[in-house]
Amino acid sequence: MAFAASDEDAKDTASESCEPCMSYCKEITATVYCLDCDEKFCEACGNCHKKSKLSKDHKLSKIEEAPPSHVVHLMKELTTCPNHQAEEVVYVCVDEDKLCCNQCANTQHRQCKRLDTIEQYMTNPTVTNPTERIEKKKTSTTRTNWNQQFKLQDTNMCEEYVKKTVDSNESIMAKLNEFQSQLQGIIAHEISQRAFVEENSKCVSNYLEIVHAKFESAFNTLQNELIVQSEQQTKDLLRKISNQETSAADLCDQVKRDQENMNAIKQHGQEKHIFLLSRKMSGTLKDIETKTQKLEREKTKQKIKVVERSSIDGIVRSISTALEVKQKK
Repeated sequence: MAFAASDEDAKDTASESCEPCMSYCKEITATVYCLDCDEKFCEACGNCHKKSKLSKDHKLSKIEEAPPSHVVHLMKELTTCPNHQAEEVVYVCVDEDKLCCNQCANTQHRQCKRLDTIEQYMTNPTVTNPTERIEKKKTSTTRTNWNQQFKLQDTNMCEEYVKKTVDSNESIMAKLNEFQSQLQGIIAHEISQRAFVEENSKCVSNYLEIVHAKFESAFNTLQNELIVQSEQQTKDLLRKISNQETSAADLCDQVKRDQENMNAIKQHGQEKHIFLLSRKMSGTLKDIETKTQKLEREKTKQKIKVVERSSIDGIVRSISTALEVKQKK
């Protein structure tokens, strides 16, 4: 037991130690976290990291403000090229509406007319050259005024797109909340329907007991047939309810995960991560909507009920085939 405690303490110490220093067998407490490298540094190593040409633009934060590991994984997943796992996405191919890395740009997209960096696309997703929009104004103003107008318009355009990105993020969250509410309603309905269906199945036996007094001699055959039907249809309904309930719960869990990811990226990610996640979520929302609509259409509404196909007197004469159990909405 003592060894186990010691190992655990060592593990905790290692997890909060400066990683470069540990490679030199030094245990120095980490105070800084690099999101781009997913690495912890002490103050001295962190300062060196910020001064290095290769890492001077990396995003550093205090160790206690570092995002959870699953958020780091999500942000890396968003920026990883789908075709080349070792590369990060750098461009948006406007012609094919696809994300691509440097390798993609030099191979599959060499013939494409417009490749924007993600940063360019985020600030201006629809116009190839922003100066074209104000070219006509150029002749009527001085170069100084024109440059001022261009900078102002470019700034306004960036601010407008950032606002649209935030609005899109909020719209996605609102849609996820709507799906969550709808799915929770479906789950509540199926739970209520389960009790109702289970209670209904008992009515078959009760009904048969009432009829039994009139045709006891032929009742055994009929009873066996109806009980089989009742159990089978009850089993079918309960199976359907379980499937509906499980599907809705799984989809609800997915919605919750997507909500957590949206909030986490909004809190810890950059505008690029928010843009990429919003882009990814557009397809996810359609999938959730399709599945939710299918669950809504297939809500369990059937009831188990004995249907009299003939009068009681007729049942006495043809008891073996007179009754059947059906599901009714």
